[in-house]
Amino acid sequence: MNKRTGVLILGAGISGCAAAQELQAGGLDYLLLERNAAPGGLTRSINLGQALFDYTGHYLSLNTCRTPEELPQARQKNADWQLVERKSVVYVQGTVVPAPIQYNLFALPKKVREQCLRDYRSRKKLDHPDSFEAYLLSGFGRALCRIFLFPYNRKQQALDLKDLSAESATRFFPHPDETKIEEGYSRREEGRPVGYNSRFWYPRAGGIGLLAEGLARGLDRLVTGMPVTGLSLSGKTAMTPAGPVRYDRLLSSIPLRDLCFLSDSPRLKSLARRLSHNRVLSLNLLVRGRLPKIFEGCQWVYFPEPSIPFYRMGIYSNIPGFPVPESHTAVYLEVAFASGRPLPSLPGLVESALSWLEKRRWLDRKDCRVVAANWIDCGYVHFTPQRPAARSEIMAVLAAHDVHLAGRYGLWDYMTMEESILSGVAAARKIMERQGGGLS
Repeated sequence: MNKRTGVLILGAGISGCAAAQELQAGGLDYLLLERNAAPGGLTRSINLGQALFDYTGHYLSLNTCRTPEELPQARQKNADWQLVERKSVVYVQGTVVPAPIQYNLFALPKKVREQCLRDYRSRKKLDHPDSFEAYLLSGFGRALCRIFLFPYNRKQQALDLKDLSAESATRFFPHPDETKIEEGYSRREEGRPVGYNSRFWYPRAGGIGLLAEGLARGLDRLVTGMPVTGLSLSGKTAMTPAGPVRYDRLLSSIPLRDLCFLSDSPRLKSLARRLSHNRVLSLNLLVRGRLPKIFEGCQWVYFPEPSIPFYRMGIYSNIPGFPVPESHTAVYLEVAFASGRPLPSLPGLVESALSWLEKRRWLDRKDCRVVAANWIDCGYVHFTPQRPAARSEIMAVLAAHDVHLAGRYGLWDYMTMEESILSGVAAARKIMERQGGGLS
């Protein structure tokens, strides 16, 4: 491994690999370090013998690019991908309701449906809600918040919604559309999917890892199994198990909070304590047989009730062509935890999840095998009131030391896979522009 490099890139997820490809294409000296044994980050697929599973559920939604082939540096062919119309549902009070629930009130029991509409029409609108909880209440009314919006988001974020800012809604939760809510109350069947991922791309074979493989292909200065254990910003040196690596510029796609704690800057460490996130466990299950017919064709099922030990179930085998053994179903369950707190035992989590599913007679335990349990230490970034100022100051300190950021976690933001890739390319181009300007 080189002990000196022009650009040191931390993290070989999709944004780090995209940045490395851009630098390599531009002829710049770089070194890409990845702590895991393989590149791809969370966008990996793992062959587990009987079936191939993604590390966790990832579907490719495109906004800037029209097709996977247009993703810069991803080396994809459209023939290898398919466009899938999303089907997702909410399991609430024993009823399956098409998602988003706020636009499909027709499927709720009559009394619940009517209460949701009454509360929506009589809600107190706030121009400037002071929290995510206040935003939801102001936008959708108390009844819908009570049965779904509050409990589901608490489970997913693993945080009190009063501790999240209304900014949380700007990306991953849509503003209420009055016309769609009213229409969803009066109609008798599900409308077309809505939202930024109403249609998504997924490989025809090989799992979502196909995207990560394309981004990593041909990188000649990628070193895996090599964590960074410390960082001297003023000395432009990264500490690794193989020794120190000196660099001219640093490009980081690892979690921003982790980067700050790796650094030798007391100020960055202090600011990093103002950033928070949840942790996620993704349980991959291989089930002999089929799930109930109510979930036929669904890729996602959302579970808001606190008594249910997971917040989401993804059904891989409802994606056309997903590689699963005949007469089997591939499923993943997601459970979220607050960071910084002791995690419960894995056997206990598995037991509670399987027990709940078995009690509903959705599966028989003897026909179910947990093929992988993947811990995601940094799951969802929390959009707290402290985040904007802390993030802004952190980025200013890092910029003063010629540190560039990319990706969902590097930028400490909520981003799609497409946006993460584009951010890696943009960061690399910024470095190349500065290089062209005569900077060493």
